[in-house]
Amino acid sequence: MLHQDPIDKISVGIAIPLYKEKDCIHSLLKCLSEQTFLPAAVSFCINQPETNPSNSNFDFCQDSDYLNNYETEKIILNTETPFLKLITDHYSPGKQQKKKNLGVGYARKAAANLLVLNHTPIDILIFMDADTLYPKEYIKSVIQNFHEKPTIDAISIPYYHLLTSNDSINRAILRYEIYLRWTAINSLRYQLPFSFTAFGSAIACRTSSYSKFGEMSTKPAGEDFYFLQKVVKQGILATWNPISVFPSSRISNRVIFGTGPTIASGSESIAEQYPLFYQSSFSELKSIFQLLNQIDQYASSIANSNQWPDSIKLLMNIMNKEKIEEFLQLLIESKRPLKRLINEKLDALKIAQYLKARQIFHDNNSHLTSFSKNLTPLPPSILNIKNHFNNTSTEELNRVRNALYHIELKLRMKEWQAL
Repeated sequence: MLHQDPIDKISVGIAIPLYKEKDCIHSLLKCLSEQTFLPAAVSFCINQPETNPSNSNFDFCQDSDYLNNYETEKIILNTETPFLKLITDHYSPGKQQKKKNLGVGYARKAAANLLVLNHTPIDILIFMDADTLYPKEYIKSVIQNFHEKPTIDAISIPYYHLLTSNDSINRAILRYEIYLRWTAINSLRYQLPFSFTAFGSAIACRTSSYSKFGEMSTKPAGEDFYFLQKVVKQGILATWNPISVFPSSRISNRVIFGTGPTIASGSESIAEQYPLFYQSSFSELKSIFQLLNQIDQYASSIANSNQWPDSIKLLMNIMNKEKIEEFLQLLIESKRPLKRLINEKLDALKIAQYLKARQIFHDNNSHLTSFSKNLTPLPPSILNIKNHFNNTSTEELNRVRNALYHIELKLRMKEWQAL
């Protein structure tokens, strides 16, 4: 039987990247200080891209980003808190992030590694952002979650975006969130792998698991996504928590993809880039995975790819980026079970590529394919959002978002209960 430490003995560390957060840092420190379960330490990485590295005469006193970060650090240092504060400086002259390390992933990793590698042992590592709202019971709920489920490595926390006074921004974030929830709900209903939604401000993990899975990626964007994907492939990821986090709907162009730049692109662009996928595509994927789970039993009998359904051919081509025959040849040469080889090459991005490829087919054959086989208990107006987004009111978008939020929570809780 696995040993469980009493909750009051669990040590928690918080990792937070900060970039121009002077306006948010007071409320963040207050939020952390008022948690019902206090962290042992909070690690901040204050960062900004390198400014004019070739100009030795550059005046940083005229750099608004640097001044904002400087004020942010002063506020942290001058604010009394009931936890240890650690600061990594990646914003000062000579310490700024180099071009190869741009993006929030590098800062998130630096903040986490300062806790995990160099300080008092931390049992649970929680990632946060300065512009996200965390209820007072949040940290305690996360610790209790790990305590109740001792086998899980990490948790992808439920989220709910806060709306603003700007209708254009609200429409953009609601359309994006409806896309995320529609995809997650159908992935959960059809029991597909990689059914998580990644937000850097909504991740918690055991420090042992963080190290085991190779820490946070320093890619320019998507560090949260790639970390959770590693957990799914190599460990156990929970996607439910009794308390959600509330990210802001803030426009940002610092990373190449993610919530900030997506909102900045506008709701019409989001509707084009992030389609609401046909439910039949998820059903196809479920059939494919059922076949793949048994494929080792008769792999030799289907060596001729002409016998494969079109849906499997498409997924195989996406996975291998080559012809299926070459994939089969790789199987023969490697002498590895087909299922294992497929698992090594399959990931959440490949599934998304499959869904988008099938979307084009279904849109061109909409007279043959129903968008949704069964909308119950989904709100009927989601079909209007797919086909007539511009004619859907912001109020209706929010009603649909709220309905999907509660449906997704129930599905995620059901999955969590089975862990």
